Amino acid sequence: MQLGERLREARQRKGWSLRALGEKTGFSASFLSQVELGQSSPSLGSLEKIATALELSLGALIAGTPQPSPVLRKARREGVRSEWSKASLESLVPAGSDEQIQSMLLRLDAGGRTGTNRTLAGHKTFAYVTSGRATLLLTDPSEELSVEAGDSLLIEGPRGICWQTEASDQAEVLIVTARVG
Repeated sequence: MQLGERLREARQRKGWSLRALGEKTGFSASFLSQVELGQSSPSLGSLEKIATALELSLGALIAGTPQPSPVLRKARREGVRSEWSKASLESLVPAGSDEQIQSMLLRLDAGGRTGTNRTLAGHKTFAYVTSGRATLLLTDPSEELSVEAGDSLLIEGPRGICWQTEASDQAEVLIVTARVG
């Protein structure tokens, strides 16, 4: 099942029209329809906003179809590519897994930017830069951190998080978010 189909299914489970989802996200029903039909490549920030409105984690949204095995083979991993963000995001946890923890692999092209996502209160995010160099922009309070391959960090929510790379840099970041407490 493709990402757009999963979005439509989640929206319909809630009994919402495209217009109702649009009111909750600030996006037009037309844009949301294009995303559901696979005709638009939204930013990762836009996908996060849609997932949040649908009360889903971004990881759960992109994880795909539940697998009977606890092993998620690389060839079966599902993800999303955003040309708008110049980035891709893959779920590293099998679909249907415990929602207490999410693990994703973020790949940023040169000049890539995720958009600001919120780490919620009661959650911690661990990130490890596996390759390249990136800048992490945090809000609440505002902070800018330059990180490179081998660096790791821990962020306690609630905070806004935005990853970006310079025009000449690429980066790959392992991101694990867990509900604590």
